[in-house]
Amino acid sequence: GPPGDAQVLLHGTTPAEVAQELRVSEPFQSKLRKALGVEADALLSEETIAQLAGKLVLNAASFSVPEVRQGLPLQSAGVYVLLSTMNHSCAPSVRLDTSADSGAEVSLITTMPLEVGDRLTLAYVTPDWPLEERQQQLSHWFFKCRCPRCEAEGCVRQALGLDSTKSKVA
Repeated sequence: GPPGDAQVLLHGTTPAEVAQELRVSEPFQSKLRKALGVEADALLSEETIAQLAGKLVLNAASFSVPEVRQGLPLQSAGVYVLLSTMNHSCAPSVRLDTSADSGAEVSLITTMPLEVGDRLTLAYVTPDWPLEERQQQLSHWFFKCRCPRCEAEGCVRQALGLDSTKSKVA
């Protein structure tokens, strides 16, 4: 999940508000108590809701399913076990592809030649963006990318004496 000092908001609602709402929601609360007994209290705690929300937010993948209705794409998101295990790279070894007809099938397509044992990496953000924009967007996942591409671009910027916080046009 996110670091302890980060706050997760679920469409503007705090984990405390979600936990309170779940504790009084019927028949959800009574069915959960029947299934879990006293464990239900721990599951519905603010801390657990915050941890679950953080994991959900950090592991969700969004994609667009082309032309589902009336020629318009469907914006979708989900948590996929395999995708959730993959690290980010700004030079990813695979890309996500959805079936054109329904979007029900998600495939990983290699973007470069791979050897047995090579790590599969995904781009969490658009790789075509400039270094600073990629780093800014990746801060939502609470890390600074240090993939080979970012390290190389950072070294070039440093060698040229460019400020890493501002883009300069020559």
